[in-house]
Amino acid sequence: MTLKHMRIFAEVCKYSSITLAGKSLGLSQPSVSAIIKDIENEYGIKLFDRMSNRLYITPEGQQMYDLVMEILMKSEELARIKPVTEGCRSIRIGADASFGVMPLPVILKEVREEHPEIKVSVHLYAPDVLEQMLLSNELDLVFSLPLRSDKLNQDLILRDGMVLVCGESLYNKYQGRLTLKDLEGEEIACMDTGVPQFDVVKRRLMERIPGARVTVTSDSTLAIMCVVEEGMGLVAIPSGMATHALSHFPKLRKLDVEDLNLCSRFYCITHKQKHLDSSIKIIKKKAEDVCHSLYDINDAQ
Repeated sequence: MTLKHMRIFAEVCKYSSITLAGKSLGLSQPSVSAIIKDIENEYGIKLFDRMSNRLYITPEGQQMYDLVMEILMKSEELARIKPVTEGCRSIRIGADASFGVMPLPVILKEVREEHPEIKVSVHLYAPDVLEQMLLSNELDLVFSLPLRSDKLNQDLILRDGMVLVCGESLYNKYQGRLTLKDLEGEEIACMDTGVPQFDVVKRRLMERIPGARVTVTSDSTLAIMCVVEEGMGLVAIPSGMATHALSHFPKLRKLDVEDLNLCSRFYCITHKQKHLDSSIKIIKKKAEDVCHSLYDINDAQ
C-alpha cells in the first residue's frame, strides 16, 4: 500500500463516504472504490461495512486506520524538514470559543512579536471538531476544554472561574449579592458541544437553582450571548469570556452570585504520536506564561 493509497483510505474514513472522499481528493468515485478494494484484497480484510448507503469502519479497518494515520503523520513531518535558514514551518493551532476569546489573542500577539519566523494558522471550532482534526493530523496543537480521546496528551494550562451573565432586564430584577437559591425558577441557557465539562455545569446549576429549567441550548457562543442579552435566561461562562462578552454586548450584565463555585479547565492538547518541534514548544511555553500572567489559576476552584 502506497502513501497515496493511505491518504485515500484516511479520507474515506474521515467522510464515511467514497463519493465525498473522491470529491475532496479530486478523484472519481470508481477510482476511490477500486483503491479501497485493492487494499482489502492486498491484506485480506474487510475495511468497511456498507449499510443504508453509508460506510461503517470494521474493527480491522479501525486497526489499519490507526496505523495509517501514524505513518501519514511521520511522512508529513519528514516532508516539512527544512534547513534552519529557511525558517520555521507553519503551525496549525486549534481553539474552542472560550479560549479563543481570551487568552489566545494575547498568546498569538506575543508569539508574533518575539518569534516572527513562526507562521501560525488558527482554527476556532467546537471541541468535538477540534478533536477530530487533531486525530486526523489537521492540527498541531489545540487549546480547549478537555477532549475524550485517549490518543491525546492533555496538559492543564488554565483554571478559570465561571460567572453568571444575563440580560439587563433580568439583572434589574435582583439587588445586591445573591445565592443560587435566590434565582429560583430562572431559565438557563447552556452550551451544547458534547464536552462533559459543560454537562457538569448544567447539572450543577439545575441541582442548585430550585425550579430551574433549560430553555436555550446551542453550540454557538455568539447565539447564546445574543439570546441571553435579550432576556432569555442566564448562562454560566468562563470569566475571561465574560470580560469580552460584557464589552461587546451592551445589555449583558454579570450577576454577583456568592456560592457559584464553578470553574472551567483548559488544556494544551497534542496527539501522543505527534513530534513536538521547536515551534510547537515555543507556542506551548508562551501559552503557559500568558495564562499564568493573566489569571491567578490557584484561586479558581
